[in-house]
Amino acid sequence: MSSRKNSVRFFVDFAKKEITGTKTSLNKAKCYGSPEYKELCKLVKAHPQFTIAVKEANQKKSKQTYKDLNFKFIESYISIKSNRDELTREYEAVKASAESLGRSAYPRVKRWFIERFSTKDKPFDVEEATREIENAAAQNGTAA
Repeated sequence: MSSRKNSVRFFVDFAKKEITGTKTSLNKAKCYGSPEYKELCKLVKAHPQFTIAVKEANQKKSKQTYKDLNFKFIESYISIKSNRDELTREYEAVKASAESLGRSAYPRVKRWFIERFSTKDKPFDVEEATREIENAAAQNGTAA
């Protein structure tokens, strides 16, 4: 039995006259003799006038991303807060907890950080936080 969750690799769209596949499926179909190759060959043979298209990934527009959010950034941001000692203890505890379970610490630390510094009305803003760090560094006369 296959370990795939979804056995549909390609979709035939008769209205658009397209055979659509995910980028992964189409890349696997490049390998001669692979199951994807055989399946795509059957579809192309059955519908020679159809074009082959890559399925566009569905991305949530509302999903918040946190580019440049890493341990160094988190530590820098914590260091400029008035309650930095308390925050540092929490940060280290969350990080140690994840590591003690043999898991990557980053996802757990990131979740803690975002929850700690976000509000219901205002999500955490990395750009604004970067400006705060730079301003604090400028006031202290150090490089950010």
